[in-house]
Amino acid sequence: SSSLETKTCMYTMTKDEHFMIGVPKSMKNVCAVAGLSGHGFKMAPALGQMLSDFAMEKDIKKRKEILEVKWNAAFCSPARFGV
Repeated sequence: SSSLETKTCMYTMTKDEHFMIGVPKSMKNVCAVAGLSGHGFKMAPALGQMLSDFAMEKDIKKRKEILEVKWNAAFCSPARFGV
């Protein structure tokens, strides 16, 4: 049998294939999550909890600690790409 139509599935992925999770330099009240590629949906519950913890912390200085210490996400920092 032959195909009637094909489509390419595009997805985002970082160079090192790790997620990008962190606070962009220019936006201290924002936590960005990107580069989830095709398997990010499996991580959605944990990422949602992480973002909730980040958003609920009023002390901006402690927000970085939440990502890097509590959630051990330092290896996913946007800083590794200069962002």
